[in-house]
Order: sequence, then structure tokens, then C-alpha cells
Amino acid sequence: DGFMHLPGGYLQTTNGVLSLEIAGSNPIVDHDLVVIEGAATLDGVLDLVMPDARRLPSGLAVVLVADEIVGDFAQVVSTSGRADLTVCTTTHAIVVRFGEGPVATAIGESALPAEVLGLLDAIGTDDPAWDLDGDGVVGESDLGILLRSGIDCR
Repeated sequence: DGFMHLPGGYLQTTNGVLSLEIAGSNPIVDHDLVVIEGAATLDGVLDLVMPDARRLPSGLAVVLVADEIVGDFAQVVSTSGRADLTVCTTTHAIVVRFGEGPVATAIGESALPAEVLGLLDAIGTDDPAWDLDGDGVVGESDLGILLRSGIDCR
């Protein structure tokens, strides 16, 4: 469904492959999102599946959020054919940037898993604390705003 929640941490070894799909910038709707409570220890391969990648407009996708990220993927592979693909690892997130579109200004750390899960619980409500775009309802666009805040991937 585009969302995976791992409450006990995540360990990917040298032979491991994490395959994530990206079809746009909206979390869960257009791209996979993995939320890890605890440490994400990374190695192995990040496989980015990007159907229709050449038609995909520029954007930024936060595909993994963890309380702590230890290590990094040894290899990133994609069959997208895009030369403008960048993968950034921050202290709490894995971010994929595609194209030359706008980059969020670094204003602090990225969202933590507890914040992401709190917003997900509020989707469909009118909770003003989570209505980040001010449209009167909490939805995936608010999740995108939360995930991209504090991210600087150049």
C-alpha cells in the first residue's frame, strides 16, 4: 500500500535489498514510505523502482524515516534512466531527489517517526495541529509538508 511501519528497528545487511517505488512526490500515494521506530542500520542495496520515470516531474521524496540511521546503502540502483537522481542520507531520513526542482531549505532536522505516525493517525480529521497546508483537513499533502521540512538534498 506504499506504507511500512517497523516498530522494532531495521537491520539491512550486506546482502540485503530494500526496493521502494517512486511515482511522484506525495508520500504513500505516489511513493513508498518506511517509518522505523528505533535504529535503521543500513548496508546492501537500495533499489528504486520508478515507473514512467522520464515523465516524472522534478521533486523530492522522503522514502524512509527512522529515529536514527546508522551506516548507508553500499549501492543505489534504479532502472529509471534518469541522470538527475540524487539519494541523500540524513540523521533521520533517506531522501530521493529527482530533477532540478525546488529543494526544501534546511531549517533543522527532518521529522521523527513519532511525528509521522501522529500525523498519519490524524489523516481525515480537521485537527489544526496537523493541518499544515491550512485547507481544513489533514491529508497526504500535510504528510508531505511534514516530511520535507528540514530537508536539504542538493
